[in-house]
Amino acid sequence: MEKACHFLTNHDLSIAQVSTSVGYSDQFVFSKQFKKIIGQCPSYYRSNHQ
Repeated sequence: MEKACHFLTNHDLSIAQVSTSVGYSDQFVFSKQFKKIIGQCPSYYRSNHQ
């Protein structure tokens, strides 16, 4: 998830592209895991860390 956080804040990749880049084939599974581990959904994390 550290790599996902980096991609979300430092690249113009979509959430789907970030999920694929870190090994998830399903964007929704990635989003659920991201929220479980980080405590925020990916889009919210991105908007608050740019």
